[in-house]
Amino acid sequence: MEPAIGVFSNAFVTSNIYPSTIKNPYSVYLPKIENNQIQEYIHINETLITKFLYNIFINNIYRGKDIQEEKKNEFIIWINSFKNVNKSNWYVIISKMYKKNILN
Repeated sequence: MEPAIGVFSNAFVTSNIYPSTIKNPYSVYLPKIENNQIQEYIHINETLITKFLYNIFINNIYRGKDIQEEKKNEFIIWINSFKNVNKSNWYVIISKMYKKNILN
């Protein structure tokens, strides 16, 4: 079993995030579990999952300088290090969020 990147939690779902969970930022679905059974899958939009991963990256992985372009590039490299991720979709999402100052 692959190691978890972290635990995503909001009002609807709490679930481990694995590299296989984040292959494509536009199609992240997490299981909503009640009574030890999956009741449904909850879609997590690309902004939420990217912010979640960025917080993990900045707080636990990144050790570089506080330079926006460097942080963005290193974050993209980190995401791309996971097996079978859609690199182009992740690049587009991360770049847009940096440009809009959502990730900083």
